[in-house]
Amino acid sequence: MEDRPPSPPRRLRACAPCTKVKARCHFKGENVARHLCERCDRMGIECSERKTQILRKSRQIKMASRGGPTEHQAILRPDDGMVNPAVEDQPSRRSDSQCPGAPVTMVRSEGPEVTQNRQYLQSDLAESRHPLGLSWNQVARVLVIFRSKYLPVFPFLTVDEKAGPLQLHSERPFLLRAIILIAAPLSVPRIAKMKRNVLAYMSQQVFLEEKKTLDLLQGILVCIAWAYTCQISDEQVTNLSHFALGYAHNLGLTKIPRQMNSSSGIKDSEKERSSGTTEAGHSSEEQRALLGLFCIHSVTSAHSPRSNPIDSLYPEMCRVALSEASPSSPPDLFLDRLVRMVQMGEKLSLGFGEPHERDQSRSYVFLLEGRGRRFRTELNRLIEFTAHPELAERQPLFRRYLQYIIVRLYEPAVTVIDRPEDGVPPSRYRCLCLRNCLDAVQEFLELVTSAPPDDFFLHQTIITAHQASFVMAMGARLLLIDAPDWDISIARQRLDLRSYLDKVLACVNEAEELRSKAVKAFAEETALHITDEEREAEGNLAETARKIRWLREWFEARLQGRPAEMEIFPVGIPSRQSSSGAWNGGDGVMWYNGMLENASWNFDP
Repeated sequence: MEDRPPSPPRRLRACAPCTKVKARCHFKGENVARHLCERCDRMGIECSERKTQILRKSRQIKMASRGGPTEHQAILRPDDGMVNPAVEDQPSRRSDSQCPGAPVTMVRSEGPEVTQNRQYLQSDLAESRHPLGLSWNQVARVLVIFRSKYLPVFPFLTVDEKAGPLQLHSERPFLLRAIILIAAPLSVPRIAKMKRNVLAYMSQQVFLEEKKTLDLLQGILVCIAWAYTCQISDEQVTNLSHFALGYAHNLGLTKIPRQMNSSSGIKDSEKERSSGTTEAGHSSEEQRALLGLFCIHSVTSAHSPRSNPIDSLYPEMCRVALSEASPSSPPDLFLDRLVRMVQMGEKLSLGFGEPHERDQSRSYVFLLEGRGRRFRTELNRLIEFTAHPELAERQPLFRRYLQYIIVRLYEPAVTVIDRPEDGVPPSRYRCLCLRNCLDAVQEFLELVTSAPPDDFFLHQTIITAHQASFVMAMGARLLLIDAPDWDISIARQRLDLRSYLDKVLACVNEAEELRSKAVKAFAEETALHITDEEREAEGNLAETARKIRWLREWFEARLQGRPAEMEIFPVGIPSRQSSSGAWNGGDGVMWYNGMLENASWNFDP
């Protein structure tokens, strides 16, 4: 017995963190003594032992026929405290004791272990009963608002009309939270708190649970699309955009399916630019999500010192595939035209060059060589395609988008005058470009001021939210520049910028009032308590109104030939030159526009 070799050490049980996420738990020999598994050591988290708690279930004596209530139903009935909006208006059912012939269930008294288990189950049930602190009735109301106001302007997502809150909470939990965050008419402090909970839930699902689901990607896109309504900062928008791109790549959505790649006739040189291939095909929902991500990155990159990271041909292939699958569906028609408008903006950015290294002479040569005319012809042809009977409600959006792209097209004619060192001589063609830009600015502002304030300022997505500030900045420059053959007095008569700024400011204030009324109406309808602090909290539109007032006062001061004697731009910085190469105003203030804070937009003539 003394010569018998010692038995090997007993294998340790999986630690608590690995058990929670159902991950493999392995202990190295040198880490067994201090109880540190490889996964916890790699992730830098605490490796704690898993404690077992014996929880006995209550014994039940069922004196019922087959088909009676189950054991779980005897302890916790599914309708205890759960309000299903789909059936809440139906007459309440009688309890089992009131129904004649109902089976009788006798339950023994519960011990302390069973009582504690029941408390855990009830707490979990309460958590599912109140997503983000709202009841199911309130969530059902938010879904109605989202489907009627938000979803029609974001065709990169579909939500079944028959899907209720309980079904979405079970099948698409993060998307439901994102919908509540952006569509619930709540006070600003409550939305800010809700935003932290949503982002924390996302981090838990992605980094701790290591889940890879389309639900998470769709929820992130919804948060980014309406970031200005849910108190998401500019830095968080940038981080979420790139995080969503990496998450989509991990899901395999950025890779062209091999079947589609082989049948698309792509050249070998173009295949090398793609993000690789995958064997599995992508569903229509996955293709929609990728197109939404493409549009978001296109907008956030248009006026910032970076290019669109999604530069493969797969987004165009997804657009064609979706349009061919359902050519007469209004959401797919809207998606097809909207993506094509975004692609026109991408072509313009490629023609002008990268914003952070843009040469003004190169951008102006783009117009001189006739490519501007060809681009305008292609843009007009695209607008003809948008004149579809099923897209009648979306015509104002497309018309605003058209005028915005035209302003961007003729922007070099406005800015090249400030760069005489480029050696570009003045010409009558430049004045023609200035007049075209002035007409586009006037048409855009007319469309904005004639649109319902709630539709334009409350429900628009990030894809079109930045356009108004850019057009107003270009309008101010057009009325202040001094160029040969450019009659500034006639330009100021054609475009009364101060009047338009007052109208836009009135629309913003009206939209803010509508938001406050919606918060009060939702609180009264759903019996939600609102504190005085929440009533007085200002929304994002109040900050927008301050920026417009600053621009109006600055413009009037420059017209009178005096320095602007007012506080600096609310989110500007007193700097003449930035590291990103952005242009600064004559008063030493840089124009900032939300997340596009490095936009190369100059007010100076």
